[in-house]
Amino acid sequence: MKIIHYLFLFFLFYLPFLCVAETNDHVSIDQSLQQLSLDLTKGIQTPLKKAEKIAVFIAEHYERDGFKKKEKDNAAKKNKTYTASYENNMQQTKVGDSYDFADLYQQMCSAIGLEVIIIEGYAGKNIESFSVKRKEQKAIKQASQMLSGRPDSSLERYKSAWNAVKIDDKWILVDTYWMIKGEKYAYKNIQSEKRMKRVLEQNKTKKLSKKNSSLDMDFFNAKPKNMIKTHYPFDESYQFLKKPYSFNKFLNR
Repeated sequence: MKIIHYLFLFFLFYLPFLCVAETNDHVSIDQSLQQLSLDLTKGIQTPLKKAEKIAVFIAEHYERDGFKKKEKDNAAKKNKTYTASYENNMQQTKVGDSYDFADLYQQMCSAIGLEVIIIEGYAGKNIESFSVKRKEQKAIKQASQMLSGRPDSSLERYKSAWNAVKIDDKWILVDTYWMIKGEKYAYKNIQSEKRMKRVLEQNKTKKLSKKNSSLDMDFFNAKPKNMIKTHYPFDESYQFLKKPYSFNKFLNR
């Protein structure tokens, strides 16, 4: 009975501290990201400049997962949906897809008090599945299927994510993924998932270093009339246009 009594006292006294320790470990990750965001924007006065500083930092220090993008293309040509065999934590590996970039940008902007959302949609300079070279009726039929919720595997490779940040009561469009020119981890350099997984594992031990000196700033604070040329959000209100594009107009622009 004494042993049980001592065990009860032990858990009664120490359990709250153990729970706090676990909570603090979780919070420290968030605090670390918040501290990074605060350090980056220290001394910057305007919200727009803060949003730009974080966008540039992400585009300079993180890489696009070009291998996954190409694999999606190959799967689409075979009318299949590509599912990556590897999991990826962008904060650790410094490599990610558009969803990873949009999520990181949202977290870092939110950490300094900026209101930011993630926008999902299709992005591409040439949506081949709906090329004007194809018969118009077929394009309209496929578009109707997509809008009715029926998946079209040929469009899977164009699914993407980007951000909108509220600056002085006005939303501005940002795509940190598209701000990067070129892909270090592209299909031509890495031609197997096994190799890609090895790269991601190796990157976990590397520190953030400036890699991408050439950025496309057209995708920071992008004008809605220009953004709609390459980015079509699932929710048309996120086009931020007085007269939103229909999906068919976007496809045949």
